[in-house]
Amino acid sequence: MMRKRRPLLPAPDARQSEGDEVLPGIPFSAGIMQLLEEHNAQSNTLIDPCAPGGLSSFVAWLAEVPARSVSGLPRYMQAVYNERNDLQAHYPEVKSGELTRFAWWAHVAGRFEAPTFRLFGHEVPVRRTLREGGRINGGTDAIGFFNAEHGIGEASRLLVEAMRASDVAVSTVGYRNTESRQNYVFDTDEVGTYRTVIAAINAELNKPMRDLFGAHFFRDTYVIGQWFWELEVAPTWYADAYQYVDELWAPTKFIEEMLRREAPSRVHVHHMPLPLRKPRVVEDATRADLDLDDRFMFLFTFDFMSVMKRKNPLGLVEAFKKAFAPGEGPMLVLKCINGETRPEGFAELMASCEGRDDIIVMNKYLDSHLSAALMNVCDCYVSLHRSEGLGLTIAEAMLLGKPVIATGYSGNLDFMGEETSFMVPWTRVKVGENAEAYDADATWAEPDLDVAAQLMRHVYENPDNAREVALRGKKDLETRFTPERTGARMKVRLEEVWESIDGK
Repeated sequence: MMRKRRPLLPAPDARQSEGDEVLPGIPFSAGIMQLLEEHNAQSNTLIDPCAPGGLSSFVAWLAEVPARSVSGLPRYMQAVYNERNDLQAHYPEVKSGELTRFAWWAHVAGRFEAPTFRLFGHEVPVRRTLREGGRINGGTDAIGFFNAEHGIGEASRLLVEAMRASDVAVSTVGYRNTESRQNYVFDTDEVGTYRTVIAAINAELNKPMRDLFGAHFFRDTYVIGQWFWELEVAPTWYADAYQYVDELWAPTKFIEEMLRREAPSRVHVHHMPLPLRKPRVVEDATRADLDLDDRFMFLFTFDFMSVMKRKNPLGLVEAFKKAFAPGEGPMLVLKCINGETRPEGFAELMASCEGRDDIIVMNKYLDSHLSAALMNVCDCYVSLHRSEGLGLTIAEAMLLGKPVIATGYSGNLDFMGEETSFMVPWTRVKVGENAEAYDADATWAEPDLDVAAQLMRHVYENPDNAREVALRGKKDLETRFTPERTGARMKVRLEEVWESIDGK
């Protein structure tokens, strides 16, 4: 579920020139020149950085938000936006003053790409307008990607579902700074109501979230973070993020162990499992609706923005090739999204599938009913990941009664076992290069592809045994990870928190 620190736009068609500079760090870019010419043509107060004493006026002018600005951007940011067609294409809403997504880009990528951002700052002057009643005890605000179609978004929705199943009063506030599609229907309250706030977003987003909502939103609140991470050691940016939380909820024991080692002593850490939910399946949806035939289907779904090397689809392709000769019978379907954001990785994946008509890559978003249908019509779900914070898609497949083959490492061990799934052994290896924000010297699992191939062959040739294992897994998850059971655990802890802050 890692989603951090990589520019998520195509290569820009224009960059600020590093050439002629009015002072170190401020290039006379096309965008700045355009704004300067427009201002001097329309104003009685001329700005001339080359005139005696004009430099300080020019710097102040660049940092200002013009009085009649529709976008609300300071001039130095407006100049960058104006000269980059890619930004205008990805963030057209900036022209009407909606800056939420642009603020996310400025924080994650703009500060590295734009020289003026490095000089003047990358924080976009935007505030969410949230209605705040008098803050009260006895409930919780929940902040999350409630409309986003990715794992962190689903985790935030599961959190709210569990708490409401145990009669915890929840007020939801949407956080929308993500490049992923946000078509999931979830109506948020947009009201700051309670003195307890659970921020179901990852660590690196806590500061931009606070900048967006404003410090007043969090004044006199007890803040709980629900963080996901996929390695046994915390990344460097956690050191700054701890200051924004009083407590951390770890959705899996894998994450809990990491946080207990890494978090400062003042931050309380609790293992707080999420409910695991079967996808809502439209019963009459068929393979034909997905342009798939009736061959035995192995399935894996993943997001390129969650780090391809960690998800390891190349390893799965290799294991499938080891297990089955071309055209032998089964097919492997790799359902992915956001391949266009990682063109080199996507090209590498496509190259690995060349010459195999029985390996199908689907790089596109599906509507929720078709996404559920795809998993429902598969015969076996396979994840040869190198690490998972949780592994939601694995759990969803098990809840649909599908045989699951997966690496026996990391967060998925909370709900997988030898009796309920087909676990692939692994060896510990260094993460290495080309893993985006993950430390190359950290470690994770390298699944045994020979064993994975044998297990794929076994499931294909022994459907009765595969079905027995799958049914045990389904029953186990349906018993242990209900909203009522996980929500009751959350409620017990929240009542302790409410008692501790009562009267303060």
